[in-house]
Amino acid sequence: LTLLYLARVMEVDGNTKACQDVFGARRLWRMTAEVVGSKTISTPAGRMDAWEVKTIFDRKPTPGLSRTKRPRFEMEMYISKDESQVPLQFVVRTEGVEAKGTLKRWSTKGSGDQGWGFSR
Repeated sequence: LTLLYLARVMEVDGNTKACQDVFGARRLWRMTAEVVGSKTISTPAGRMDAWEVKTIFDRKPTPGLSRTKRPRFEMEMYISKDESQVPLQFVVRTEGVEAKGTLKRWSTKGSGDQGWGFSR
């Protein structure tokens, strides 16, 4: 989830790529991500244009972990193309299992005139 929110403070466009080691589930993973296109996503606030970000997590080698069958999972994230870059949807796949998360509520209450966003 931290990566979803980190994506909100990065300037995402059609050429964005990233590679970083991340810590999760008490292990170190190599994360690679790339914007592969755009898509329109249905949300409670209506249809929104989104960046499609393909993300792959490969478990880093550790003693006792098979070098040929390391854990790996893939995730597609859909981030709104507006300046708020709200995470609208994600799909995670690993070992034949798929999980999907979607935006269920949308509120700008208390956001003032500036709307959503971060100071850069």
